[in-house]
Amino acid sequence: MSKLTPTNADDGVTSKGDGQNYIPTKDPAELRAWRPLDTVPDALVVITDQGNIHSISVAAVRLFGYTSEEVVGQNVGILLCSPDWGQHRSYFARYLSTGERHIVGVGQRKNCETFPMELAIAEADLPGMRLFTAFIRDLTDRDESVHALRVANIALERLAGHLAKARDVAERSNRAKSRFLAGVSPRY
Repeated sequence: MSKLTPTNADDGVTSKGDGQNYIPTKDPAELRAWRPLDTVPDALVVITDQGNIHSISVAAVRLFGYTSEEVVGQNVGILLCSPDWGQHRSYFARYLSTGERHIVGVGQRKNCETFPMELAIAEADLPGMRLFTAFIRDLTDRDESVHALRVANIALERLAGHLAKARDVAERSNRAKSRFLAGVSPRY
């Protein structure tokens, strides 16, 4: 198993509960390879082959509301909507045995607020360690935008219907006016 090497960064990936930042590495070159992961705008959760959280990125800390000390070593289910926990354990076991992926699409923050998420998972076989990286994107803003567009579309369809009725009324009025004027006009 790779040793854990402390970093000097305040925002590195943490995998021990002592408040220090640790990144699994054997040498400084590996350490430099892990550093860019904290600059990724999406949340990153590194999971062991036992389904426990190995480390999380700064973006994941912001997204889920947990400190790294609170989640490292916990089952990754802590980050999922409670009804999905049991399912996730069976999905994870099935993935380990068959390689079949099943993505759970609802995350849960520390405050129990749930949110839709896009999840991309990759596997990393390191010497003496099998890890999974989960990149997580909060889809709340996108879903709210889609909902707002649907509401706006419904309003536009109603407005278009009202405008069509107003046009029809105006055309009927114009025809009636033309008939009236034709009937009262002097003929020369």
